[in-house]
Amino acid sequence: EKSAGSFSSKIGTAFKTGVRAVAGFVTGVAAVSAAIGALVVKFVDAGSEIDDNAQKLGISTEAYQYWSLVLQRAGTDASQLSMAIRNMSTFTQQLAEGNGDALLTLQKLGIGYEDFMAMNTEDQLYSIVEALQGMEDQTEKVQIAQEIFGNRVYQELLPLLNMEQGSLEELRSEFEGLGLIMSEDTIKSIAAVGDKLDNLGNLFKITGLSIAADFLPEINNILDAFTALVTGSSDVETAMHTIADSLVSVLTKVLNAAPDILDAAGNLLINIVVGLT
Repeated sequence: EKSAGSFSSKIGTAFKTGVRAVAGFVTGVAAVSAAIGALVVKFVDAGSEIDDNAQKLGISTEAYQYWSLVLQRAGTDASQLSMAIRNMSTFTQQLAEGNGDALLTLQKLGIGYEDFMAMNTEDQLYSIVEALQGMEDQTEKVQIAQEIFGNRVYQELLPLLNMEQGSLEELRSEFEGLGLIMSEDTIKSIAAVGDKLDNLGNLFKITGLSIAADFLPEINNILDAFTALVTGSSDVETAMHTIADSLVSVLTKVLNAAPDILDAAGNLLINIVVGLT
């Protein structure tokens, strides 16, 4: 009662308006905050996904975004990028081992062995796709695409491989011009926020479990009392006394903690609302 009265006086001091106006304002703030919060969480999730997937594939976050957009333009999605790079890595390993078929394939593409092996993953993918786009013999193009990217993935990539040579650079200029590719620093910053949100979520879970643990003795007593009633091993009066005592104990614990919680929450809410006004 004391905390509620204190909170009410703070609200009255902050606003000098009627209760209905305050309630409407707080409701509006809550709705806007929820919308902003949902947007932030989606934004952070998307950024963290880009960072995680880029690390798994061994490419930069900017390259991951670029190739995701390229594949989208070609009528497929980023899920094919993982398989394409994985199969291309197998091809690169065969080259490193001196596999004759792989070396011949690279020669057909017109890419030098030393140059190719010195490239990073994203540049290797770029050079292969661009070389395939420049091939006029459709049968040979399909054969090489199958060998490098695998039977299933090459079919998804065919619309991309059939684009004109030079289209990759045009698409890069288009995406960058529209601001569709976020910088590596931006993605890393978003991913860091995502990690902190994950930590906060886990902290809430642990805190909730710790609070629940305080009530376990009373919960156990209530469950035992109900079990005794159902099985007939206890009379109704004894069981109800146990339940009542347990509920009173729970309520006492809640009331003991409530003033501190209400005071802290009240101060926080007032500071937020005053800041927003």
